[in-house]
Amino acid sequence: FAAHKGNCIVLLETAAGQGSALGRTFEELREIRDRVRSPDRVAICVDTCHVFAAGYDISTDRGYDETFGQFERVLGIGLLKAFHLNDSMKPLGARVDRHEHVCKGEIGPLAFRRLVNDPRFRDVPGFLEIPPEGNRACLQRLKRLREEHSRHGRHSRVATLPRRG
Repeated sequence: FAAHKGNCIVLLETAAGQGSALGRTFEELREIRDRVRSPDRVAICVDTCHVFAAGYDISTDRGYDETFGQFERVLGIGLLKAFHLNDSMKPLGARVDRHEHVCKGEIGPLAFRRLVNDPRFRDVPGFLEIPPEGNRACLQRLKRLREEHSRHGRHSRVATLPRRG
């Protein structure tokens, strides 16, 4: 990786905390990043389902503020380069990775409304990781959440990823 002269970066994705997986906490992600040869080429992708499953309560205003305040203190908002926008089928802190359609699970609409309208994330792309038959409805829900705050200018971009095995 260090020998590659290009400008590509690797994104570490937040983990739900299943089994022995690393990356459940922001501190673990920082530790991983600090140990690579080229930490300047490693950034973070926050999966909303995973952070919720790991115990970060982004479903409330207070929890959202605390979560991204902690992210800022531990890693720095500048390292957040992408979002996987997924609701959760499982409750807060369950440490189980089960994606649900946006605004239809345990996280609910507040977190997604805040994310798509948060000026800190206006240039951070968001990707849906749900079964394709739900993409259109999820994109419409996210669009409505952005339109509710349209007076704030530009907003985050949202795209869909193909469903993985």
